Amino acid sequence: MSAINLYTTKAEALYFKDSQRNSFYEFGGIQLLPNNTYTQKVTNVELGNAYNISVLKVSDDSVIGGLLYVLDELPNINAIYAASNTIYAASNTIRTDSFSNSIFYISITPTVDYQNELIYLKFTYNGTSYYTNPFYITALDEDRTTKFTYKDLASNYYESISLKTWFRQKSRQSELTTYYESSTKNTVTQNIKTHNLEMYESEFMSIEDLIMTAEILENPYLYIGSKRYSLFEAVKIPELTQQENFGKIKFTLAPNN
Repeated sequence: MSAINLYTTKAEALYFKDSQRNSFYEFGGIQLLPNNTYTQKVTNVELGNAYNISVLKVSDDSVIGGLLYVLDELPNINAIYAASNTIYAASNTIRTDSFSNSIFYISITPTVDYQNELIYLKFTYNGTSYYTNPFYITALDEDRTTKFTYKDLASNYYESISLKTWFRQKSRQSELTTYYESSTKNTVTQNIKTHNLEMYESEFMSIEDLIMTAEILENPYLYIGSKRYSLFEAVKIPELTQQENFGKIKFTLAPNN
């Protein structure tokens, strides 16, 4: 599950399914922090050329910056460790997965802070263009973001992304069993298993971004920093009741001891 994807048209990249009832909107659940490295997988695009990457405003499509990268082949899978947050920290890169010619891993380290500007990226080369879905690149309210490193069972390499979610509190939950002890004629309760938990909340995001967040959290390999987590219970996507396209979620993660 990639949070940032490439599309062949800008209209497709910025599209969302709207309701005729909506009047208030919120976008950009993805927030990349400057000088941090992020890796995302893209499929079914041709990225083997020297593309120019431009940063554009969603509001008026004006170019406000650019990103550099080099093309490289991924190293051997045995050299990549799940706990690492700096798998591709050396440079801004687009790397090919040697197991599949149609899969690329884009790795970028943005250095410019675009503040509150919702942006998208445009890849161009020799008349061919690709566009990303919109997101933020800023350190504003960085304490309300979390960087996740993750992969599913079918992937060979890890992806990473920062989302507008943040740690709220620690918690604890125990599984109990109750039985009747005939010798003492007492009802006995025993602790079977105890879970130490961490509870998180999100900022306001579009429903599409909330669903994307839930899908990332459901990955079997999920890390925050060097610590591995599992989603403790299913994420409930809120039902909209007013004229908005956005909401918040709460979710609980269980650290893997």
